[in-house]
Order: sequence, then structure tokens, then C-alpha cells
Amino acid sequence: MNNLVITNNPLVKDGVKDRAVVDYRQTDAEEILDLAAKEVEKGAKLREDPNKDIKKYYKSIVLLTGGTEVDVVSKGMIDRALVTMKGIEPKKPSMEGTAKKKDLEKVVLILR
Repeated sequence: MNNLVITNNPLVKDGVKDRAVVDYRQTDAEEILDLAAKEVEKGAKLREDPNKDIKKYYKSIVLLTGGTEVDVVSKGMIDRALVTMKGIEPKKPSMEGTAKKKDLEKVVLILR
């Protein structure tokens, strides 16, 4: 099993490439969740609940890939996050550098 990080944060792209496969996209948080949902459908498991920081513009989802069946807990979390995301529009933070760094710190902690 391998770690996969799907992110729209360039700091995460460069900061964890030696610890995980990184799928970096210049897109919005909703698209990052959609991509993660596709991985969950293929059998990946979420390493954290994406609902914790649902309103943040920079989104990094850490998954454990290699599963053969859909993990119902991961499916429930990602589905809930997608429904919640439909009702909000995350805006780029005024302290963009700080937001990117906090997102990177979160991913590094998960990958330990």
C-alpha cells in the first residue's frame, strides 16, 4: 500500500514528494475532493477526515492506495465532504503563505 496525496497546494507538492505519490492540480478544493472520491471508489482509504478543514481553499487529501474494495468509512467521509462543499465557496486566504504552510504541516504529520 502506498500513500497518495491529492493537492492544490504547491508547497505540499514539493514538500512531501519523497514520502508519497503526489497528484498536484491547479484547481479548486471541490475538484480535489472529486479526485479523492474517485480514488476511494477504486479502494483507497482516507488517512484523515476531509471535513475537518472543509472551508479552506488549499486542500490536500492523503489516501492509502492499494485496496481492492471500497472502504465504507472513507466513502461516507468523502461523500459528506462533497455535499458540504457544494454549499460553500472557499476563497483564497489573505495570508496565503500561512495557509499553504499550515496545509503542508498537516500533511507531514499524517505521513509520519
